[in-house]
Amino acid sequence: MSREFDRFETLLANLLPDEIAFRLKERTGEVIADGLPAVMLLFAGIVDFAPRAARLGPDAPVGFLHKIFSDFDDLTAERRLEKIKTIGDA
Repeated sequence: MSREFDRFETLLANLLPDEIAFRLKERTGEVIADGLPAVMLLFAGIVDFAPRAARLGPDAPVGFLHKIFSDFDDLTAERRLEKIKTIGDA
C-alpha cells in the first residue's frame, strides 16, 4: 500500500502543477476547471541525444543539458512565467 501511495504521489508531481495536485489530494470530489487567459506549452527534444551521449561520456551531455535547462530557467524567471516541469525520457 505504501509503495502504491508513493507511485501516486510521484505521478501527480510529474504530471500536474503543485497547486492542482494539492487540490486533488486535499479536496477530493472538487471539480477543477480553472480558466487560463494565456497558456503556452513547449515540448522540445534533442535529436539523436542518446547515441551522442553514449559516445561522449557523461561530462559533455550533462554540461550540455545543464546549459540548456539553465537558460530555460533564466528565460522563464525573466519573463515571470511558470515552469511546470522538466522531464526526460528516462
